[in-house]
Amino acid sequence: MLEIGNVMTLEPLDQSGDVYKCKIVSMDEGTISIDYPLNESTGKTAFIMNGTLLTCLYVASDQNPYKFETAVMGRRKENIPVILLKKPDNRDVLKIQRRQYVRIDSDVNVAVHSPAEAFEPFVTVTSDISAGGAGIIIPKHTELSEKEQLIVWMSLPLQDGTISYVKVDSESVRILEDSSGIKKATIKFINMTETAQQKIVRFCFDQQILHRKKEAAAE
Repeated sequence: MLEIGNVMTLEPLDQSGDVYKCKIVSMDEGTISIDYPLNESTGKTAFIMNGTLLTCLYVASDQNPYKFETAVMGRRKENIPVILLKKPDNRDVLKIQRRQYVRIDSDVNVAVHSPAEAFEPFVTVTSDISAGGAGIIIPKHTELSEKEQLIVWMSLPLQDGTISYVKVDSESVRILEDSSGIKKATIKFINMTETAQQKIVRFCFDQQILHRKKEAAAE
């Protein structure tokens, strides 16, 4: 499931709030070599100490997200300087079921464009979002048809206070109107990059954690 070139998101298990982005450079029987990760908040190269425990999230070639826990084992020089992570057993790499991310109710800011210039670009919010698509509110006086090709820009607020920006090619599936006259488009994401999918998956994961915390506090 793990392949050279996979882009991974790393999060320390100490819940410091730091999030890093890296790529798999090489692998052997016991370790994964990654390039020096970038801190998503600062954009700077991160120094991660030996022994640091991490959760890794990545999207495999089957377009499904996976996660596993690992630890920093050391450093060495290959074609470039790399960090060594403990390679997980296959049984310890967990597939994140897409149903976990269906219908996360969240009002994410989005900008919608037509690659064919079939309509004027507009700014709106989502009603819900998942790993495979979203519901978006259609502003008044905006015409949008089913089966319309779209380019959607999203601003995903993360729990660490940062904003993750994602551009996704999409297609409108259905146009719905509720009893109050508010129109909503159901859209599906198509031709997503690994990086874009990871950002959306992580946002959904963050939202689920936040929802669980609120439920626990209310009990």
